[in-house]
Amino acid sequence: MESVDAYGQMMGFPVVGPRFVAHLKTWLSTIADETDQAFPNARVTIERGEPVIHKAPRRKLPTGLLSPQERRVFHLLIAGRTYAEIAQELIVSLNTVKTQVSSIYYKLGVSRRAEATAISQHLHLL
Repeated sequence: MESVDAYGQMMGFPVVGPRFVAHLKTWLSTIADETDQAFPNARVTIERGEPVIHKAPRRKLPTGLLSPQERRVFHLLIAGRTYAEIAQELIVSLNTVKTQVSSIYYKLGVSRRAEATAISQHLHLL
C-alpha cells in the first residue's frame, strides 16, 4: 500500500477516502468528455476491461435525392472547394456549378454552404 500512496503523492492526487473518489470521478469525467468531443458520432463500449470506440456507419444521401453530378458537386462543396475549383475539376462552367449548387441547396432545404456541411456531418459524409 505504501507504493500506491507514494505514487499518488508523486502524481499529485489524493490516494485515500472521499477525496480520492472525487478526484477519480473528475478525471474519468474529463476523459469521457474528451472522447465524446474527439469522436462525436461514435459509440464507446468496454470490452475485456478496455474502452473500444465504434465509429458510426457512413450513410449515403438517399438515392434519387441528388443526381450523380449533384453528388459530385456536393462532395467538393462540403470539402471546402470554391465554385471555380469545382468547375475546373469537373470540367464545367462556373455558371453550371452555380446552378447545380442552387439545386442542391433547394433539395436539401438549406441556403448556405455551412448548412449543407452540417447536413453532410449528420449523414456522416465527411
